[in-house]
Amino acid sequence: MDAQQTTEEIQASNGPYTPASGWNTVALPTADEVEWTAAKKSMKRGDSWWRGRKLAHVFDDGWDEGAFQGRTKDDHLVFYYKTDKTKFSHSLLFEEHGVTKSWVVIEKLPEQA
Repeated sequence: MDAQQTTEEIQASNGPYTPASGWNTVALPTADEVEWTAAKKSMKRGDSWWRGRKLAHVFDDGWDEGAFQGRTKDDHLVFYYKTDKTKFSHSLLFEEHGVTKSWVVIEKLPEQA
């Protein structure tokens, strides 16, 4: 039986996140964990901050992008991953945000004329 990988091992084995062509990473709307936690508590399905954006999250087998679906009662955020046809809830801790960490938010760049 395989031993469970640590978050650091998962991150190291998958490398930093690189957005696909036409997408860019987005800064969080808050400056620290306290503000981010408060912001997550107010997010709900259809939240305007998530419009046109996705979550890029690292998993054991690589990075994947999910669409925001809502929030659980314990303030985890729920995302739908099309590749697995599955919803996952994430705590999305502020300290784990970044292309070399566990998750980032991405948005589609405006089309060039």
